[in-house]
Amino acid sequence: MGYRFLCREWFDEVARIRESMGPIELPDPIRDLKINLEVREGPDGETVQCHFGVGALSRGLTDAPTTVRLPYDVARQIFVDRDSGAAMRAFMTGQIQIEGDVTRLMTIQSASQGSNPAAVELIVRIAQITE
Repeated sequence: MGYRFLCREWFDEVARIRESMGPIELPDPIRDLKINLEVREGPDGETVQCHFGVGALSRGLTDAPTTVRLPYDVARQIFVDRDSGAAMRAFMTGQIQIEGDVTRLMTIQSASQGSNPAAVELIVRIAQITE
């Protein structure tokens, strides 16, 4: 059964998957990385507040030094479809607004190039439960 990206049930299932996998060794640049996201036009038309940390998306905002505001379709392209060019295209067209430390975002891009097998498995399992 699949869940709509960023709906309450999706977040719950992602948390279960993440917990079931135990500790995942993340690359140094993203091990302690936290980025807040405000996703416009979420699955029910609302703005979804979430954050990236410990290699996955979680509900709610945190004490992150960077906040990214972006539309739902772009967030989906980045986090589910793994479209590496989506963020740059959206930023260049003004769909993404960044507040705070922009260099933190570049850390994600460089670190994702050499993901370990457990991190790749996490990404695949999340994609499998996402509609």
